[in-house]
Amino acid sequence: MNNVTSSDSTLVLARMGVRMLLNPALDQFSYYGRGPLENYSDRKSGFQLGIYNSTVAQQLTPYEKPMEAGNHEDVRWAALGAGKGKVLRVSNVGEPMQIAALPYTDEEMEPIAYKIDLPR
Repeated sequence: MNNVTSSDSTLVLARMGVRMLLNPALDQFSYYGRGPLENYSDRKSGFQLGIYNSTVAQQLTPYEKPMEAGNHEDVRWAALGAGKGKVLRVSNVGEPMQIAALPYTDEEMEPIAYKIDLPR
C-alpha cells in the first residue's frame, strides 16, 4: 500500500498509479472485482463482485469521443492471457485495487475526435 502526504492541504493529486504497456498478444482479460461494465468509486455499488472474463478490446466503452474508460473497482486480482497458459497475473496486497485493460493509451485516444477514427 502507498501513502502520500503533504504539508499543503490544498494540494490535490489527480492520479497516482502504475501504467504498463504490454504485448498486444495478451488480449484475454479476467479479474475478480466489480463488473461486468466499467465502474468508478462514485458509482460502484450497483455492480456485483465476481469473476469476469472478456477481451481487452471489449473493455473499451464505445463512447463517441474516445476517452479513458473500462475501469473496475474493488479488484482482488486480474490476469491477462495469450492462450496456451501464458498469463500475467496481478494481485492486491491489503486494499482492493482499481484496474483497466485497454487496447489504447490515453495519449493515443486524446487527439481522436470519433471512435471510428481509432486505429484497428
